[in-house]
Amino acid sequence: MREFEENRFGKQYIEITVHPVLKTAIQLAKGANPPMAVHLTAQGRYAVTIKDVYDKNIAPLVYQHLMGSKQIPLSAIITHGNNYVREICCSASTATAE
Repeated sequence: MREFEENRFGKQYIEITVHPVLKTAIQLAKGANPPMAVHLTAQGRYAVTIKDVYDKNIAPLVYQHLMGSKQIPLSAIITHGNNYVREICCSASTATAE
């Protein structure tokens, strides 16, 4: 599958969860530490990810650090995001996409 977010091609995401309800996904992402983003997926669900994207050599290091410090759940995964149509939330400087 071709990645939808072309400007981030080749980068990896740390996905925290996928939720069927936009409002709930936004609530999870807003004010989270580390900062989170919400992406619309090709299946019409909402993926909550760490806001930053990483090179393939850096993503595992960040993931291990976040896991070790218990800042992300055990169910979090590293993904290429080729299932993400677009980011829809949660830059601190923008309003919610409700």
